[in-house]
Amino acid sequence: MRGNFKGKIGEVTRVDRNKIKVYIIGIEQIKKDGNKTQYPINPSNLMITELKLDDKNRIKSMGRK
Repeated sequence: MRGNFKGKIGEVTRVDRNKIKVYIIGIEQIKKDGNKTQYPINPSNLMITELKLDDKNRIKSMGRK
């Protein structure tokens, strides 16, 4: 919702709980040598539009709340 990648849509690939960052497909940083790496984003700058409900543990955790 904010920052350089505002308006981009992608799928979350990894969540770093220690650094509180989220990595998303399609949001990449180009390094000086030309390689692309995933760019970490603060979760407060994201908007979740759809959940994958094929994970049994996720369904259980949603039922607890």
